[in-house]
Amino acid sequence: MINLNNFLAREQLERLFLESQILFGNFFGFRKLRKWRIAILRSLATRLTNNPVEHIPNGDEAKFQNQAFVGSFTKGIPHDDTGRIIDSEQFKRFRVATHIGDFFNNLQPDLGRDSTLGWRAVQPNSDMPIRGWESPSSGLTFEMHGPDSHSVTMPPAPELGSDELTLEMAEVYWLALLRDTHFKEFQSGSTDEIIQQALAHLNALPSKGEGRRKRRLNPSNQFDAQNIFRGATDGDLIGPYLSQFLLIGTPGHEGNPKNVTDGLIGYGALKIEQKLVPAKLGLDHMTTWDVFLDVQDAANVRGTDVFKEEPDLVEFIQKRFITYPRDLATYVHFDALYEAYLNACLILLGFNAPVDLGITQLNNLFSERARELSPSGLGRVDGFALFGGPHILNLVTEVSTRALKAVRYQKFNVHCRFRPEALGGWMEAINAGISAIQMIPALSQTYEELNTDQGGINLLAKVRKHNGEQNVEPLNQLRSYIQEDRRDNSGTQTALLPMAFPEGSPMHPAYGAGHATVAGACVTMLKAFFDTDAVFVLEPNADTNKKEVKIVSRQQYDENKEQFSPVAFIPKDEGMELENAYENTTNPPLSVGDELNKIAANISIGRDMAGVHFYSDYIDSLVMGEKIAISVLLEQSLSYEIYPNQVRPSFSLTTFLGRQLKIKDGKITENGSEIDWSSLG
Repeated sequence: MINLNNFLAREQLERLFLESQILFGNFFGFRKLRKWRIAILRSLATRLTNNPVEHIPNGDEAKFQNQAFVGSFTKGIPHDDTGRIIDSEQFKRFRVATHIGDFFNNLQPDLGRDSTLGWRAVQPNSDMPIRGWESPSSGLTFEMHGPDSHSVTMPPAPELGSDELTLEMAEVYWLALLRDTHFKEFQSGSTDEIIQQALAHLNALPSKGEGRRKRRLNPSNQFDAQNIFRGATDGDLIGPYLSQFLLIGTPGHEGNPKNVTDGLIGYGALKIEQKLVPAKLGLDHMTTWDVFLDVQDAANVRGTDVFKEEPDLVEFIQKRFITYPRDLATYVHFDALYEAYLNACLILLGFNAPVDLGITQLNNLFSERARELSPSGLGRVDGFALFGGPHILNLVTEVSTRALKAVRYQKFNVHCRFRPEALGGWMEAINAGISAIQMIPALSQTYEELNTDQGGINLLAKVRKHNGEQNVEPLNQLRSYIQEDRRDNSGTQTALLPMAFPEGSPMHPAYGAGHATVAGACVTMLKAFFDTDAVFVLEPNADTNKKEVKIVSRQQYDENKEQFSPVAFIPKDEGMELENAYENTTNPPLSVGDELNKIAANISIGRDMAGVHFYSDYIDSLVMGEKIAISVLLEQSLSYEIYPNQVRPSFSLTTFLGRQLKIKDGKITENGSEIDWSSLG
């Protein structure tokens, strides 16, 4: 078998042979031999990242198989009025269908409520009354570029009844209660009452997460206003909650060449706006039992979101920057999965941000070669399709498909984890006195922990009060998907998880998270291509007497600190414009790498804010997405070379877990020592 190291060692000899082919005019033979060699190299790299791995679920599916699979994802399979699936055989059929990739055979599982029974409360879309499961067989596909979907994996999710899952559910409940709290309160110095209550409650819980899921805490091993509900990296804790890449635009767009605070991103001759149409503040969904059950039975109420009331036409509603968690939930409800990272890439390119050292060295080689030819040679080549803008724009989006297929395999074929809304349903079933659910120790234990004072706060009491305020007019009038004569206007207090979306979660299991896996893959590509030590600064413009936003290298900043000032934009007031939170401060500047890590966390945890994911869905999926991107980078490091110097690109990056890696010649090194790709994640 050909060995990668042995093959690379033969390169000098092969280069001489290839050069001789050119001297004899055999250009076709030269190209053919090079293609053959690169194909072998890529094949070797692919072998490194497509070895079998063991996939281990948390055991809840087997543990609760005689209790209607209460720890598993059952959305879409018909449920009875206690919240349990009517026929456990249907779940077994569902699992068989996911493993063979066929939902159209004679053993297909039942989908949706029996039409003869009618819906309990909702009036779903007449054209498509039920929702189908989303891409359940996509994880069974294979890839010719990057790892196959089943060559990466995730650790077991927290088990039902564990302290870790109680922490995760408490976080999701609190994020629902905080949906209309300004993001400026999610940082040091916050006096917001609900933030303070969340801190007291979460700090009193027995678990703060395990392993890489352990939350980022302060030196006293406590949550505080600066670290609560933030991501897992050092950069996530620095500065404002929201990444700069979710707020600013690019310099140089038509009509306002230097103002990036309008949030307009140059997209060729078009513009992408960072402002969004906001969902109506104060309105949550699925807060009554009948509506919750209909949604679990696949009632299709998508498209009934409520935006600001006046004026009636959404296109005339005044847009705002992401200002509240509800805004971020709205963003991740409608985004084109990789759009935040495509936007970040366009912003970095628009600022002409410094690139990674390995790519800089490659570009310097171009320049040196040009100078060898003649002074006029300096304009002969430039990065475009090769390590220029189009190259990274393609890579940052291309890895998203690999990430999606890999996470679908984890969702449907391995873990089949329930969504937070389902656990909220079990909490309400116990709250309502449904004995069949009360008798399940893992569920009753979770309920007791959430329904007793922790840090002087009874979380479920706050949830019940919130839902009671939701279940009255005039809010119910805004939920057009509920039959008018079935609207509960009595102020019923339920323990259900208040949802940001009418339809609740997507029709696929929670673990892993598609958004987070894509975030891990796309952001890793950006960190590998750009200089992550570069910083955001303000620099005075002598011509305009105004300060302009720049992204400069750390060296340039360190050598010219007196001319730069720090900048960290946040939404001002109701989010119609941005302001600099670092005005007249001595804060160190925000770095590109930290803000890229932060955008990955913002998008991923934005799904938690919507109520559709847990924290472990975020961090474990993020790491898997990163590993997928590194596999593609391994191939990239072999597939491009600059002839005749035979120099290939190298990429350096710091992982989400803090490991400093270099990728070159199909190898990964950490602190100078070669490591195996399989050891990542």
